[in-house]
Amino acid sequence: MTTSRRYLIPILVLVALGAADAITGYVRSTHPQGFFGPVAPAAPEMRFLAEPFALTPFSAIDFEGRDVSVSTWRRKVTVVNFWATWCLPCRREIPALVSLQQRLEPDLSVLGVLDDTAPDKFVRAFAQSFRLNYPVVRTTAEIEASFSPALVLPTTYIVDTVGRVVSVHAGEIDPILVEREVRALIASPAEASSR
Repeated sequence: MTTSRRYLIPILVLVALGAADAITGYVRSTHPQGFFGPVAPAAPEMRFLAEPFALTPFSAIDFEGRDVSVSTWRRKVTVVNFWATWCLPCRREIPALVSLQQRLEPDLSVLGVLDDTAPDKFVRAFAQSFRLNYPVVRTTAEIEASFSPALVLPTTYIVDTVGRVVSVHAGEIDPILVEREVRALIASPAEASSR
């Protein structure tokens, strides 16, 4: 076998791969929704706890002087978000929490638990700049004992209408997943939280 014939097959394979790549690129650029139409993304799977746990009662006053103790949440689904002003993932998820509160009120209550030593004046200005439409409290030993300390910021707890934590999201939330869980709890509280 001559040297030129020995290299012919690998060269033809490379040419074929290059042509396939070019065709794939062309199809993707001319059919961005998929060749056979739009492909619906899979809905994220809800992740309710196998064993929900009841919150120990605690009392807290938000930055506006309002009582936001556990007893004020009864008959509402509550999203409790542990966060800090210096935390970039926390900042990124705030608009989703604001939107969720706005769209699902009065069936939903969002609470921000600040795990941060920023001065009150700074926190109020921060809340105003992000247009927070839900109360914010500083974390306390009592709150941490009720939820268990958030090892990662942000950490988000979803509490059902009877005061049990039914879902925990460590790290930045998937807004679609959190909304699905909240809506399931609003629609049928007992069934959703027992999944």
